[in-house]
Amino acid sequence: MNRFKQLGYWVYDHRKTVLLLWIGIAIISGIFAWRLPSVLKGSGFIAEDMEASIGRNILRDRLGAPLAQLLVLIEAPEGQTLLNRQAREEIHKMSGNLQKAPHVIRVSEPSESQFSRDRKLAYLTVGLDLNEDDARAVLPDLERRIRSDLLKTTLAGDAAFYDDVNRASQNDLKKAEAIGLPITLVVLVLAFGTWIAAGLPLLVGVMSAGVTLAILYGIGQFQPLSVFVLNVPTMLGIAVGVDYALLFVSRYREELQARSVREAVAAATGTSGRAVFFSGVTVVIGISSMMFWDMMVTRSVMLGGMLVVSMTMVASLTLLPAVLGILGTSVNRGRILRGRNPNSTGWYSFARHVMQRPALNILFGVLVITAMILPVRNLTFGIPGIEGLPKTYSSRSAMETLYDHFGKEKFTPVVVTLKSKNGEMLEAQTFDRLRNYVQAIGKLSHVKKIDSVLSLNLPLQLLQHPPSEQVRQVRDRFVKGDVGQLVLTLDVPGDSAEAKQVVKMLRSSRPTDFDTWVGGAAAAEMDFNEKILEKVPHALIYTFAVTYILLFLAFQSVILPFKALLLNSLSLVAAFGVLAAAFDTISTILPVFVFAFVFGTSMDYEVFMLSRIQEEYKRLGDNSEATAKGLAVTSRLITSAALILIMLTGSFIFTDVVTVKQVGLGLAVAVLVDATLIRLLLVPSLMKLLGDWNWWAPRWTKRLKIQIE
Repeated sequence: MNRFKQLGYWVYDHRKTVLLLWIGIAIISGIFAWRLPSVLKGSGFIAEDMEASIGRNILRDRLGAPLAQLLVLIEAPEGQTLLNRQAREEIHKMSGNLQKAPHVIRVSEPSESQFSRDRKLAYLTVGLDLNEDDARAVLPDLERRIRSDLLKTTLAGDAAFYDDVNRASQNDLKKAEAIGLPITLVVLVLAFGTWIAAGLPLLVGVMSAGVTLAILYGIGQFQPLSVFVLNVPTMLGIAVGVDYALLFVSRYREELQARSVREAVAAATGTSGRAVFFSGVTVVIGISSMMFWDMMVTRSVMLGGMLVVSMTMVASLTLLPAVLGILGTSVNRGRILRGRNPNSTGWYSFARHVMQRPALNILFGVLVITAMILPVRNLTFGIPGIEGLPKTYSSRSAMETLYDHFGKEKFTPVVVTLKSKNGEMLEAQTFDRLRNYVQAIGKLSHVKKIDSVLSLNLPLQLLQHPPSEQVRQVRDRFVKGDVGQLVLTLDVPGDSAEAKQVVKMLRSSRPTDFDTWVGGAAAAEMDFNEKILEKVPHALIYTFAVTYILLFLAFQSVILPFKALLLNSLSLVAAFGVLAAAFDTISTILPVFVFAFVFGTSMDYEVFMLSRIQEEYKRLGDNSEATAKGLAVTSRLITSAALILIMLTGSFIFTDVVTVKQVGLGLAVAVLVDATLIRLLLVPSLMKLLGDWNWWAPRWTKRLKIQIE
């Protein structure tokens, strides 16, 4: 007797205790799950080992430079300007209030260049000693301090933007659930024909997602979590939970036709439970590939994904058989649609038809997938900007107003951090070298203006011994000891290709007398892209190797795991092709998310189908017949599960956050390709062509067989 079947007997014998335990877990989880948004930080795209981050941290430690900068957009009342005395006094009062706020280290009142031409708009800059992720915590206090009865004020900047992303993510979750869950229930009713059976997959999915959200809330007390973790447990938990429960409940109802309730529970756990276990582990492996990217966003999403899949797996092996044991034959009550025999649906005939012309079907499937892949050539990556939110959010509308009136390039400078190799910055020789370097980079294309200690236009002696406190303060913003900074304003936006070319030139021709770190918006995006791409080979090798080993142990075949990896890769690349066609630029982090989730969830269907084919092959010894019967039994389930997953992930296409839209579309397309072209055409065709070679393995590998059957 295999261990999964033993587990099925145990759960049945203790079914009421198991159910009560889960009810207790659900109640406790319900208390904490809804609080998760309160502990989430910003985007999590910042990595401290990137050059732009290193430079920024040096400026913070040595010059007291802000880690994050907020902008306060100030708008005059209708028909007025900001030049009247009352408006000026209000702005001065606002500035004073901000200066007293915790974590505010610098506030600059509007200079001439910070007023719009018509003098109806202006902005304050607010420097914080917190990074963009942590700065969200102080936003409510800052908003209170800028509130005015006379002037309209709005916070803008990265911290305000990611605060709105957090709010949008919560709204997206509600919107996606409102669209996806009712459709999921309809598909489940069509699949099972009864309300009771249809409700069980949703029970597992919702329960798993809720428990995961509660656990993440607890983790969030000790470890920073990205706002992007909020949608993962619900989207993935319900989708995977429905997959597993759909397989399990279908097998239970099949076994119930010839067995007692206890035996049916044990048999379903011994077969479908085993498939759920291997499927869950493969999904976790796919998601764990994100460990190669050491950033808060990847750590958070990886943690949320691994937790929810693990919780779903546990619920499918304990909660679900316990509930089925209590329901017994009542699982078939509440019938809405007439049930159908799996072998009478036409899937068996379809499988036989496909295997009659395997080469032709493989050619057709490959041609269609190739056509979907072609747009990948035009794929471009970037970090989500303010365009990642709808215009209805204040942080985007305020920033766009500032861009329109002052130019985007004004708010996206290139910042060069310097550290002298030979003495302090204000020593005569070093100062001359600094002047020469500034003159050299001033000749670069697109460099419009350079702000530095040289901008004071004072002799070196007066810089060494400032004549006033104001001069000293300005000097100390640019140099202190052996450290200095240059702020380059370009004539192009900081996220443009031209700005990135300036960064490349600065990094490729570094001065011999200074250590330099080039930062700013363009540099940070370049660093982030490089950090993501350099780890891709490591993640691929890890995922492919570990998944291959696991599938080999599950199916005792050398060929089947290789084929599964190849076909999963096809659906993945096809998804990127569609994304490239649908969006001009996709988030750099998207390939990480889509690869991790698609690779895992697609492997679900592979494991489900091959498990049943293997079962039939052991019984019949005929590869073609086993493939046809396995496809006949699992295709309806896989099609239903895939349709549900497409609806759940596809519902995120209608949300507000662009990165979430892209993840939803990528997953939906990959699952669609996997459940149709791959599972229904390529898998049976390849199984037919390879014949008994599908199950070949060297004799010595039999000793590696794990004892779980």
